[in-house]
Amino acid sequence: MSKRKNLVLLRSGVNSLHPKWLDRSSNRSFDVECISYQKNADKCYPKEAQDSCTYYPGSKWEGIYNWCNENEELINLYEYIWLPDDDIMTSHSDINTLFEMCSSFDLKLAQPSLSKESYYSHIITKKHPSFFIRWTNFVEVMVPIFHISLFKKCIDTFSLNKSGWGIEYLWSQRCENIPGDIAIFDNIEVHHTRAVSSAGSGMSNSENKNLPHHEANVLFMHKAFNPRLDNICGISTNGNFLTLSDKNFHILITDDAFVCGLDKHPIYDKYGNFISAHNKYMSYCRSSLDNQIAINQCQLSEEFINATMMCSLKASFAQTSPSPTNR
Repeated sequence: MSKRKNLVLLRSGVNSLHPKWLDRSSNRSFDVECISYQKNADKCYPKEAQDSCTYYPGSKWEGIYNWCNENEELINLYEYIWLPDDDIMTSHSDINTLFEMCSSFDLKLAQPSLSKESYYSHIITKKHPSFFIRWTNFVEVMVPIFHISLFKKCIDTFSLNKSGWGIEYLWSQRCENIPGDIAIFDNIEVHHTRAVSSAGSGMSNSENKNLPHHEANVLFMHKAFNPRLDNICGISTNGNFLTLSDKNFHILITDDAFVCGLDKHPIYDKYGNFISAHNKYMSYCRSSLDNQIAINQCQLSEEFINATMMCSLKASFAQTSPSPTNR
């Protein structure tokens, strides 16, 4: 396997979409390591679609955890590692841009946004057309990209349960600066092509989705004693740096949610009840408003203020970073 600067670590099956990423005009800055959960899946892929392919049984996160334990020295050679699902449609050029942007903004954890047509679980991950980048305290397990320093701190979370449910909430606790370390890129969108939990990669609703007791308690305490700050600050498409305390930030977030394609695919709560697009939208708007009120009423720590100021300084990179993708 060649040693480029970054790594795409892909848990893949016979129907993986990664061969469709091929862009022979793109000089990619990353290696592609397939960790197949189906035997002989590599025979379904063209050789040029990946640099290496190995078979590991189990769910997405079981396979990644076991591969990481056996390839510690290899992992240390990379700057960033992306862990997409195999039902993600993107391109080599967009992945190059994703890695470049993460490095430019010195992020520890990030993800591309999901297209309007994508199946999704969280509105925050959908493409917000008013923004270039949003600093958050959350990315989900579908398409996370880690700086190697944080990746090594989070490898143990990959083994906490079979499904990976809830582990993304633990990653932000291992970041040193929020805001600052975590972001979602609205200028880079990917298309999630299959319904959530439908891929058949060793998981079903009957599988274990619970975090161990200790980790669940840590997560509960973290939520109880920290204001909910999903979208914290960001750069709008016209180049303005906006923070959670800005009224216009809240307006743009809620306006974007209206056009995010929330009605494209059904979402159900944990009891199996359908959640309407209207209710999803209203809940997201209330959350954004609650965040604005919370941050304006609480005593901000010096660390939080400094981190926000650092985000503002990094916003200057927006003028020299790759232009937003329009596909």
